[in-house]
Amino acid sequence: MAERESETEIFYPKEIMTLQLHKPCKIATIRIEIDPEAYYKVGILHDLSKNFYVHGINILGVYSTHYPDQYGYITFFVDVTQVAEKVLDEVSKSFRDIDGVVDVMVYVSPVEGVAVDPKTMPLAMGSRAIILMKHSLKLIIEEFHKRGWWLLLNAFGKEIGKAGFRDHERFVGRDIDKLFKMAEIRFSVSGFGLWETVKANVDSGEFIIRVHHSIECDIGLEIDGYTGSHFVRGVIEGWLMELMGKSDVTGFEAKCLARGDPYCEFHFKIK
Repeated sequence: MAERESETEIFYPKEIMTLQLHKPCKIATIRIEIDPEAYYKVGILHDLSKNFYVHGINILGVYSTHYPDQYGYITFFVDVTQVAEKVLDEVSKSFRDIDGVVDVMVYVSPVEGVAVDPKTMPLAMGSRAIILMKHSLKLIIEEFHKRGWWLLLNAFGKEIGKAGFRDHERFVGRDIDKLFKMAEIRFSVSGFGLWETVKANVDSGEFIIRVHHSIECDIGLEIDGYTGSHFVRGVIEGWLMELMGKSDVTGFEAKCLARGDPYCEFHFKIK
């Protein structure tokens, strides 16, 4: 992979889909179970969503999830502020009449303006996950910073990076370009920041990785004396350790958001 100039990275924040925030209104979650074959049928989303249009109900959000050959779900968040309960019953019945629909769950959020899917928990690469808020992570990083536990924070990152690589390899094999693309995607959706692969030469062992909007260094800007990345650098180091088959990989941070640079940039030379 040839070295390239940095691109302007745009960060689009969004709420986790199982908990959405909207203007104050009464929100219902409509969760529709679909048999595996019908889940992939062209037009299934159209068939489902048109029922809301027919009943004058505004869709605020929608997402889908599935497990091959076992189940599929399409979940809608809808505004029911002005919708009577009997109308919701009619909508539910109309879904059940659609070919391939197995079951329908209707849940009205007890908190105005908050859309919840109460029957789901987060998964990442098929493994159960938790959501760690930025303010919670800040408390952890502040404690490590106060105690000078940089090596421990870095070690945690390395183990996460190694486990991440093994998951990526399971999906795409040893295709180097696909592995780096998978790393960029998963790094971003996991909330670490935006990974930009500037240089990746497996033969020479030279790598340059830029991280835009690093959550660690964004937090570091709020902590006196925080001068560089340890955890996020560890994640990348652990990933490269697995890629290169090395027991340890170290590099240096040429640029850092916490030091006033526009992004973090890590250089690695692995023999």
